[in-house]
This record gives sequence, C-alpha cells and structure tokens, in this order.
Amino acid sequence: QKEGGEALVKLALTSGASSYTYTNESSNAILRIKHTEQPWSQKAQVVIDDFDNVLSALSLEGYQGILSYGYRTSAGDEFSATAPLKVKGHERINNNGAIRSLLDLYGLGDQVSDDHALSNLALASSDTQTVKTLITAIMGATLAPFSHCTAVTVTYDSEDSLIDTFIPKDYFRVTIGDTRAAKVKELLGYTKCVGIFKADGQFHIFSPTSGTTYDYTYRNDFVATSHGFFSKVYRTPLVLPNKIIVQSSSDHQPFYTGNATSAASFALLPKTGKPIVMRLSSNAQATS
Repeated sequence: QKEGGEALVKLALTSGASSYTYTNESSNAILRIKHTEQPWSQKAQVVIDDFDNVLSALSLEGYQGILSYGYRTSAGDEFSATAPLKVKGHERINNNGAIRSLLDLYGLGDQVSDDHALSNLALASSDTQTVKTLITAIMGATLAPFSHCTAVTVTYDSEDSLIDTFIPKDYFRVTIGDTRAAKVKELLGYTKCVGIFKADGQFHIFSPTSGTTYDYTYRNDFVATSHGFFSKVYRTPLVLPNKIIVQSSSDHQPFYTGNATSAASFALLPKTGKPIVMRLSSNAQATS
C-alpha cells in the first residue's frame, strides 16, 4: 500500500450451491463501488459490467455478498474480507447498449435494525440474567420476542467489569416493535463495552483500548515504517446535553441519584433545555 499501485476489489456472491465472483479485473468487471462500514451499519452499491448479458438472467436478491479489498504482491493477489452483506436489490440497466447490473447490499447491522419484536417482555424483579446473558439471547434469537429472527453469534473479545455482573432485572423491557439493535444498544449502555460486526459474520463485543498501546498508528511525519496521513482537522464541539441527571424512581428504596456536567459547555449554554432524567430501578444491581 505504501508503494502505491492499483487496489483490487472482489465481490463473492453465494446462495446454497450457487456462487459467483466478480473483481475489478475480470471480464464482468466491477465498474464502481460505494461501500461504507460502521459499527451498526454496513452498506454497499456495486455496479458490474454485464456486457455478455449473463447477470441480467440471474436473480441475486438474498445472496450473501463478501466484499474483499487487496493488492497484487510478490505472493500474488492478496485480499482481506470485510463484514458479510446480503443482496437487497438487483437492478438491471441498459443504457444505449451498455448493459450494467446494480447491486444494493446491506449488512448484519442493518438486518438486526430491521428485526422487530413480536411480543412484549418484562423481566421480574427476581430475574438473574446479566447484561451479557441478555445480549447473547437477543442476538442468538432465543429471547422470546426475537425468536423468529436469524441467530447471530456473539463473540466477547474482551469484557469490562459490568457486562457479566450487572443485572437489569425489571428495568429491562421489550415492547412489540422494538428492534434487536435498539435493545442490544440499550444493554451495552450499562457497560463500557462496544460492539462491531466483523468478517467472520459474528457480532464482536470488546472493551476499547485505553492508554497509549494500539494495534497500529497512522502518522503525519512520513516515517518509513508507518502509513502516513496528509491532512488533519481539529474540531471541538459543544457537549449537548451538557448536564445529565440519573436517578431511580422516587418510590424505590433505597433511592439513588447522581449527575454529571460538562463544565465548559454548561458555562457557554447553561439554559439549553432541561437536564435528562434517567430512571434506574433500585432492583438493578451488580453482583459482587
């Protein structure tokens, strides 16, 4: 990559025993690609040259798509796969004799955002499930409201002290229409862990690295052993809301309350709306 050269891209489509592979160097070449990856959303649009009119006869909707990027090295063409996608739409285009196929693909993050609960669920005050147990059940489609969904394996790469000790109890509820993504995000909000979908098709949860040790560092001083970046921008936004108050319900005993304020932002905009009040059941607890 540091030496330059043309980047390679490959799209592998599979459904059962059927499989098709396209690259930016093949006869049915990838002409254009737009691909974005975020923790909870992976989307791509791929335009393929269908000069021999083969793709227009195929129905690729529902196929799994793996996008891989790479370079030609001394070892040959080397690729690194991204998180798996699914073909959402296959559009055939004929423009003055130029035949193209446009594929719309979306990832597991988008799919679980489209999975809605079919029933209500309210945990009892005696429930003993931790945040980790509930996340695994939701993504694994074993929690009743989401049992109709496709199971997604959760891998815990690293954990903080809360994810497998904090017990939400009767504070955690699922209402008809809630999405899997929303409920998992809610549960992760009790912890310092985050989640991301990776190339193995699993949902990986980890506790982010803190301090000065990282897997890789990009630098702007053109050190030969590092990948360089050529520009940088600093942006300091206001923190909004600039004050958050957290408290349990007034009828719960014992009563808990706490607050946090962004001093710099609060000093600039001290009257921008009301503080956020989050109700935390006093039954929610972390086991020791």
